[in-house]
Amino acid sequence: MNTEANMNSLQRSIDILLREYLLVDQGTRLLFLISPEISVQTEAEIIDRVVKRAIEFGVFVEVAQGSSDFKALEHLIIGFDRIVCLNRNRAQFSDELDQFLISNPAAHRRAYQIFDFSAELLDGPLTIPKDELKTLNNALLLQLAAAKSLRASSEEGTELQIQLSAATAWTNAYGESDSSYVAVLPAGEVNTYTSKVSGKLCAGGAINTNFGWSGTPILPIGNTEIEIANGRVITARSSSYLVQQQLESFFSVPNADRVGEVGIGTNAGARRLVDFVSHINERTCGLHIGFGTPVALDGNANYDCPLHLDVMCPGAHLFVDNRRIYDGKAFSLDLDLPDGLTRIPRVRSLVDTR
Repeated sequence: MNTEANMNSLQRSIDILLREYLLVDQGTRLLFLISPEISVQTEAEIIDRVVKRAIEFGVFVEVAQGSSDFKALEHLIIGFDRIVCLNRNRAQFSDELDQFLISNPAAHRRAYQIFDFSAELLDGPLTIPKDELKTLNNALLLQLAAAKSLRASSEEGTELQIQLSAATAWTNAYGESDSSYVAVLPAGEVNTYTSKVSGKLCAGGAINTNFGWSGTPILPIGNTEIEIANGRVITARSSSYLVQQQLESFFSVPNADRVGEVGIGTNAGARRLVDFVSHINERTCGLHIGFGTPVALDGNANYDCPLHLDVMCPGAHLFVDNRRIYDGKAFSLDLDLPDGLTRIPRVRSLVDTR
């Protein structure tokens, strides 16, 4: 019985992926590019199920191995309506694909970077329909866009004060796609850049990086604390020697000690942390603070950094102008919003996927 239920759940997630995120229909030409990081043997059954389901929808599907040489694939890519890169933690030729869409405009074409392609992805974030994420993200942004402050507080000791303003630009990542940019999956996040962050962050979830991590990325609650003043790390302490060494090494990189992102995960499907560096963990509902590379869409960050590290604190309560919008488990927002009430910032590849 459980096996049948699991298969039905997997089928539903595949349908959500194909219909709601990839927007395929009868006659769509769909190309999957498999990253060298993906084990075809391990994920072969999942890839096969996705391909078979797409064919049932009347989609023409081709599966090809990715390559570090984008030019070698360009002649293949140009013949498809949907170009889907299946990755682990790093994007395949992200900049080249962005430029390809700009240089070869076609209203019907969409491109996607799917990270952490695995059974965990289908059993987690992809169980949530795109419209559900859109509704939640829009309601959240409606509160944040007019706010002066965001405060995070947890029983473990997190106390962060984050100043906001009407000029703050937010990224709305709910899985929307367009012919002019590469969409990122899994979806379920809003984020912004501000240097006006101060207080103490007590990690209680996991970390995500664009450079790898030694050991488990899951950080036990209360084991790691980071003190921040005016957007700069003052101290970072962990009871784990391995975590402490890696944090010290990371924060020694020029500008890596700067807060480059204030993010809020919104995907309730990411209900279980996975024991590998993963965007699945980052989509977990609740706060995460990114250090290093800034996610400044409007260019208001006056620095750069090649490395990015996200520290999650999903159990922290969140307050917008002292009104609680998240209690560590669920959001408290008015989801019944009139269409067009919120201005949706341009959705684009998040900095930690580069």
